[in-house]
Formats: sequence, structure tokens, C-alpha cells
Amino acid sequence: MPNREHIDKKEFAFVQKDEKLFDTKFETKPIGYFKDAMIRFSKNKMNVTAAYILLFIILMAIFVPAFTTKNWERQQPEVSFLPARVPLLEKIGILDGTRKYKDQVSDGTVFDEETGMYLPNGFIPEFIDMKTLTNTISYGTLKNPNYVGGTNLMQLEANATHLSLRSDTFVDVVQGMYVVLDLDNISALGGEKIELALRNASQEIFPLGSVTEPGIHEFIVPVEAVDGQYRVIVTLSSTALRTQASLRSITVTSDLESEEPEYFSDGYNLSQYIILSGAGSYTRRDAMVIRTEFRYDIYSALLERIIRTSVDSSVYYQVLDDNPGMLDGAIPDPDNPGGLIFPEGSPYTKMIRKSSVIPGPGGTQIYSYVVEYRYGTSIGFKTLPYFLFGTDGEGKDMFAVTWAGIRTSLFIGVVVALINITIGVVYGAIEGYYGGTVDLLMERFAEVVGRIPYLVVLTIFYAILGPGFLTLVLILVISGWLGIASVTRTQFYRYKGREYVLASRTLGAKDARLIFRHILPNGIGTIITTSILVVPGVIFTESTLAFLGFGLGEGQNIKMGFFTLSGRSLGVILNAGQLSLNTYPHLVIYPAIIVSILMITFNMFGNALRDAFNPSLRGTE
Repeated sequence: MPNREHIDKKEFAFVQKDEKLFDTKFETKPIGYFKDAMIRFSKNKMNVTAAYILLFIILMAIFVPAFTTKNWERQQPEVSFLPARVPLLEKIGILDGTRKYKDQVSDGTVFDEETGMYLPNGFIPEFIDMKTLTNTISYGTLKNPNYVGGTNLMQLEANATHLSLRSDTFVDVVQGMYVVLDLDNISALGGEKIELALRNASQEIFPLGSVTEPGIHEFIVPVEAVDGQYRVIVTLSSTALRTQASLRSITVTSDLESEEPEYFSDGYNLSQYIILSGAGSYTRRDAMVIRTEFRYDIYSALLERIIRTSVDSSVYYQVLDDNPGMLDGAIPDPDNPGGLIFPEGSPYTKMIRKSSVIPGPGGTQIYSYVVEYRYGTSIGFKTLPYFLFGTDGEGKDMFAVTWAGIRTSLFIGVVVALINITIGVVYGAIEGYYGGTVDLLMERFAEVVGRIPYLVVLTIFYAILGPGFLTLVLILVISGWLGIASVTRTQFYRYKGREYVLASRTLGAKDARLIFRHILPNGIGTIITTSILVVPGVIFTESTLAFLGFGLGEGQNIKMGFFTLSGRSLGVILNAGQLSLNTYPHLVIYPAIIVSILMITFNMFGNALRDAFNPSLRGTE
């Protein structure tokens, strides 16, 4: 350490020796507690983003249902279960209103030459995306018309000597016709044979002959079988056990060379023959089914399809009167003399023909018109609509329904949260501040309330009050305040012994001032976080209650003076959608996404408020 005696005193100098010093006025304005909290809150961009998203959801929940009342109230069964269709995104193949179909069956009658694929049954080919169309061939034993070809197996039971089948329909037969049996296989155990016969409505049987070997066998209709309607009888007989025969087809024709016989039965039709007598089984074998997979433009298929029907003349002329310019803008149909083609956007696209006029009572004339119309126009859509979230089973717009449900759920959540927060903060403050016997008794009461079985509470309230808004609020409030009370109690125990609280009590501060001025503000961060999370917690609880059948329910609307909150809350929407989740996933996906975003933003917002209102962080960034 240097010797201080060697430091020259001349190196020291007095500062501001000749100046008069005064208190300097602060140039900045004082920052209050809440302003300081907001400054800290705004410093975190993630918190601000969460707040904006939460605000956006709240505003959407308020205004979307207000401007789309018809979309979530009006039922349109004609457009039920449509997938989502969104402008611009549809251009890149996302949310374009198409639906992917799997395991759709084709009967093999409609073939697309360009792709070399069979087309599915019951779908309009022009709305199938041929690039996505695939065929898969499999084999089975189902007696189903979609399963084609294959054989049908007759098999005798043990100790049985015969098994007889008859055709399911009558066949028109005249003398000189041929009955042709295509026998795929017959067991060679000894004594087995297949016999063919005809039987008329009078139960008279006319044998045609019998065969013992597989192959194509021709029989001529006997002379004694007069012209008329007959059923074909097929009988397998044998003296051996477990004899079987496999039938491929049965044909009735007047010309063996004809490609269009009077009667032909194979595959499915042959499988429909009925066991007439004997003991055994009749099963199908190696039937082929064509399964298809493809994407389908369900919007166009539903709304753009053309329907032809007959309408009364009075209805026809009423439509013309209701649509001025429809008849003036019509042009003759070049492909249909006498027909008309109406302008685009008209209720009818074409007038095909006018029926013959029939004299009616009182000199009136009765006639009708055969017209074609576009289905979408007939139900009020001049162009293909956009349903951003698709439609539900009642044809309601899921976008509007979802936001209406969020509005209801948020309203219930806020009301219940305010009640729970008020009760919880007051109850917990009294517990934590006074402690001792007061705390002991109040804690025991809270434990008793918390131990009441939830389903018992549900049952009692529903039995007494029935379903409705009041019942739902009471169920959610009965024990919903316990968590906030516990958090508040903990915070009061944490801060009530601090020096500044003791100093204030020494100076004569009353209990109310100590509670609300000194203790509560210090614990407000944790309390606010817990309180904010009550809202999404109530929403999820309400969803659970709706799933169990104890929710607000359809038709239980909430009257709010100038407007009415829909009884279809998020819980009701999710409950209804989960029943069709595998078939129509959009009924659950979009509401679930909104709920997830709501939960995440509430959590982020709550955590941000906790940090912002934490007194220990005051003045920090």
C-alpha cells in the first residue's frame, strides 16, 4: 500500500467550492404502478402478440355472429356437411371444397377411357378429379351387387341326399328355347349329379335333364312346358357325403348364338337363388369388387348438378312472373325443337317440353312443363358459395356457428370468472389475513365444498332447476372459487408479516387498508395469473359438461336485451362434431383449433400480466 505522507496536497482540489447548490427539479414525470406495469408488459413482443390475438378473437366473437345471424341460425339441410372452401387457397389446392373418398365401390359398368379406370357408383364423373382416381381389385364372398363374377357353391350337409335351388324371379319361356348351364366344377366322389328343371306358378315341374361333369351344358325346353312364366330349379343330388358343385351361370335363350339372351344369371344374380328343399349351404366364391379412391368436387357436384322435373303450368308461369326478363332472354334450344334455353342465373336452365293439354273442370286446361334447373340456384346460390369452415349437419355455416359458440362460451367464462374471482379473493383474503381459528374454520368449510362429488352436484341442480344458463353458472361457481381462494390465502400469508405491513399497522392503518393497499397489490401478480386462467378453464369445463349432456344445450338461448346469445356453445359444437369425427373431421378440427389458440393466448396473457404486476420487478425492463 502506498505511503499517504508522500501524496502532495496540491493534487487535491475542492469541487463547486464557490457555487450555491439547490435541489434540482426532476425533468421526467413520475410513473405510477399501473403505468410501470404496462411499460413492462409492452417490452415483451410475445406478450403483445398474444394480447392482440386474444383481442382479435374477442372482437370476432362479438361481430361475426352479429353480421352473420342467418348463417348460424338458418337451417339449410341441402348443403349439409360441406368441407371448407376458402378463396385464394383453393387456387393452390388447399381448402378447395373437395373431399377425398376411399373404398368407394364400382360395379364395373362405367369406364373412363382416358385414365383406364373404372368410375365409382353414385358419383358424377365430371366432378371427379381423374388425376387422383385409383382402382383396387379384391375378392370376397359377399352376396352384394357390387361384387361381380365369381361362382356360387352348392354343398350338401352330412347325410343329406339333395339340395334344390330356385330362381328368385320368373322367366318368360316358350317352346324351342334353350336353358344353358355353365357348371364350373362338381366333386367326383361318386353318384353326384346336377339336375335342371322348370316350375310354373301351379307348382308343375318339367325336368330338363342332368349333368355329372363340369362345362357348358345345353337343354331344350320340353314340349309339355307350354309358353308362360317359369322358375329355374337347380338340384344337386348325391349318395356321397359333402358333395359340392360350383355354378358359374344359367342362361335362357331362343338362339344359342345370341349375345342378348332373354334371361341371364351369374355372379350376384345367381347368388340370389333361394334354397327350396334339402339340406346344405349355398355360398358365393371368388366374387370380384372394384374399390376406388379419388378426390371429389362436392360443391360443384351438389350445386351445379342439373335436375329435370315436371312442374305444373301455374308454377311455371309464376316463376316467369317472378323473374322479369327470363322469358325475353330465352333462346330456342337447337338440340330440342320446341324447347327453350333460359339466361344464366335463371331458376330454370331449360324448358324441355310442354305436355298435352287435358280439359279440366269448368273449362280449365290442365298441362305441365318439363324443365331443367340448376340445384344451387334453386336453393338460393347464384354462384358457388365459400364456407370457410364448411357446414354442419343442418347446413349451417360452421364459420359463423363457431364464432357464435365462442361468443357464448366467452360470455359464460367471463361471468363465471368474475363471480369466482370475487368470492375467491374475498374469502382467501379473510383466511390469510386473520389466520388462526378463522383460517382453520374457513379451510375446513372449503375442503367440505371441494369434496362434494361433482356428478351429485350436477344431478341435484338439473333435477331442481333444469337445463339453462342459471343452472350452468351455479354448477361452475359452486366450487370454482376454491383455487383462487387458495392462491389468495397463500399470498396473504406470504406478505402480511413483511416490515412495511407491520410499520403501517403500527401507524394505525386499519385492516381494510392493510389488505387492499399493502398486501393485495404485492400478491396481485399471482392472483391475476390464476384469475385470467379461470376463463379458459370455465370454457373447457363447460365443454366437458356439454359432452356429458349437462351443458347449456341447443335451444337454451341467453336473452341479453338487444341481442340473444346462442345456446350452441363451444362445448355443444365439439360434442356434436365428435359423433361424426371420422366422416366429417372439419366439424371438430376448426373449433378445436380456435379453442387451442384461445387457451394458449390466455396462458401467455396471464403470465405476462403476472410479470407486469409483480411489484418486485418495478422499474425493470
